Amino acid sequence: MDTSGLRQWKLVAEIHYPGSASIFDKRGQLVQSFGRGRSLKWRIADNRVQLYDEKRQLTAFGSHDSAGISVEAPATADFFNESAQQWFGVLLPELGVSRLNRISVRSLLLLPQPDFADLTGKLRTVLDRDGASLWTAFGLEPVDLGFAFLFEQGRAKISLELGPMKKAEVEGDFESDSVVQKLPEILVFADFRYFESNPEFDRKSLVTDMSRFIKAGCDQAYERTSALLASIGGGHDRLEGKA
Repeated sequence: MDTSGLRQWKLVAEIHYPGSASIFDKRGQLVQSFGRGRSLKWRIADNRVQLYDEKRQLTAFGSHDSAGISVEAPATADFFNESAQQWFGVLLPELGVSRLNRISVRSLLLLPQPDFADLTGKLRTVLDRDGASLWTAFGLEPVDLGFAFLFEQGRAKISLELGPMKKAEVEGDFESDSVVQKLPEILVFADFRYFESNPEFDRKSLVTDMSRFIKAGCDQAYERTSALLASIGGGHDRLEGKA
């Protein structure tokens, strides 16, 4: 399968940490610090702050026990990585967080396709066994299908959900109307999650260690998904500069 059009349409980093009551005193400071120099709107609730840009392509939040940031249709993965580092770099010191309970990086990757039936047919070949289809005993041919995988990589884990979809099926994963308008009509949808529980990050370099983890999650999402799709048929080339 040709993967030259594969793109990371949404990137999300989320962390969970021991509850911090400091959020009640630091909400305004968090908004001012991260919002400085940016054109962002904000909301402050009892134990949560949220910031977002006008088009809802960038959203960041922080609460007493979790925080995250998402970017839709990023120009580059570096923009997402830098934004995440800045947000967590502001939030964690203000809340006095020195360790994490969990960290995850989610990538929604979309690969445009010309025809849904043809796409489904290509993915069905993955389930063929020595020329005999897995569903032969079932007595019917599938018109749609999906795959779910879970992998371990040292202390980290990777989950991947992949399948053919139409635009209407993925619109709910996006908040930005301007991004939704640009989504391909027919596509391969890949939801790639890279996560770890109780990561052994150095408390003195917590944000730096987190940044490395986030970058690794973004890079692996593209590279591994691209390689997997390419193995279904045809070659693949990574587009330099593409997120």
